Amino acid sequence: MEWGRKFQFEIQNLRTVELEALADKHLASRTQRWEQLGATLRRVEAELATRKLEDVPTARLITLAAGLRTEAARESGNLCFTLPTRNIPNDEYFENVVDWRS
Repeated sequence: MEWGRKFQFEIQNLRTVELEALADKHLASRTQRWEQLGATLRRVEAELATRKLEDVPTARLITLAAGLRTEAARESGNLCFTLPTRNIPNDEYFENVVDWRS
């Protein structure tokens, strides 16, 4: 199990890269998903801006817009890369482990 601790960051990063490659292979690319989500959200919000609050379909558009915002937020935070501190120059070192999300 010592090798698991020794290579934990490399293993985590390889898993992240592999998951991203699978997503790109089987789903639209992240950029394409962002563009689709953004375009759909803009259309929904433009239509919502033309509706009166008395219109029944407005509630559905509000729900759809909220769901699209949630999905877009999820898209922005699902990858995590880790770098062991021994690879960080001393003048840039602040934490024991540096995590960042794309």
